[in-house]
Amino acid sequence: MTATSTAAPTTPVPAVAPAAAVTALRVFAVLLLLGVLLQPFFAGGFLRGTFDWAVTAHEIGANATFGVALLEGLLVLAVPAFRRDKALLGGLVGIGVLLTAIIGLGYVGGDAVTAHVPLAVFVAIAVTHHAQSAFRSR
Repeated sequence: MTATSTAAPTTPVPAVAPAAAVTALRVFAVLLLLGVLLQPFFAGGFLRGTFDWAVTAHEIGANATFGVALLEGLLVLAVPAFRRDKALLGGLVGIGVLLTAIIGLGYVGGDAVTAHVPLAVFVAIAVTHHAQSAFRSR
């Protein structure tokens, strides 16, 4: 005697993401990469005392970069083909955690810079690897 399934048949999830979603993923990945890679220039400007506006640019840049990461995370969660890519999803989660920590340390200031700067290096590495994953995604 065999058991029969009463569950409704499921629609198969497409293996490839729509072209517009792939393009959006890549645009977000490039914006995220640019946001992270511009931060040292802003930081250098205010650490040397050269540019008064650099502190504001560094703060706005950090928050905008975090916003881009959130939007890209929502895109990855919304597209089944992206959700299945564990490197893409896990990388974004890791980047989100690192960005949260580094922005928090930035607002603390003072001696927190001793952790802020090394974390920035990890963020740059993670975002670079993530951009590579985004451009491999289909």
